[in-house]
Amino acid sequence: MHSSKYTYGIWRTDKPKEDGFSHELISPDSYQKTFIEQTNLDELFVPPFPGVDTITKALQRNAERIPNNDWLGTRNGNKYEWMTFRDAYETSKAISFGFLELGLCPENKFDDGSDFTGRTWRMIGIQSKNRREWVLTNLANCLAGSTTVAFYDTLGADAGKYIINQTELTTMVVSNDYVKQLCKWKEEDKGEKMHRVKNLVVFEAVSDDDKKLA
Repeated sequence: MHSSKYTYGIWRTDKPKEDGFSHELISPDSYQKTFIEQTNLDELFVPPFPGVDTITKALQRNAERIPNNDWLGTRNGNKYEWMTFRDAYETSKAISFGFLELGLCPENKFDDGSDFTGRTWRMIGIQSKNRREWVLTNLANCLAGSTTVAFYDTLGADAGKYIINQTELTTMVVSNDYVKQLCKWKEEDKGEKMHRVKNLVVFEAVSDDDKKLA
């Protein structure tokens, strides 16, 4: 057994290294008895609790076990405003029901020869800075059986439009500062790649000018 007291990583020597590469660098904790008894270094599948193998199951477990404990924090000035496990779970459930009831994540079956071919998917895009609403929307997608398509500031217009077209998104969930950008993309697109996008779900109140754009 290896000690991790002073070591952050060790070289894995139980199997040959690949040509042109060093041995794998792994955590010393990988050799702990409780870990090795449940999995191996090539699978690395260890649910922390029996039956808890997804993020939504973990959230539900904590919502039942420690419902009033703080979980999601949002900084407001010099203080944090917290959402409990129960509130986060109930809120994300409510959002997921809304997504499904309003048809914001319709089922799509891809037949383009890719790994998606023949499988049915639901997808919703999210674009915002890191914040509580992003996490709640992602959890709602998980509960609704929908895949989160994450958009980042580093994506240019061409890349953003390409992703929207490839995933056949009909709905984008965004913070207020991305409403103008998406409307501009759609106007520039002339119906080529963004024609399926019909719905914008915005975290904050939308100004009258932005409503006109949408």
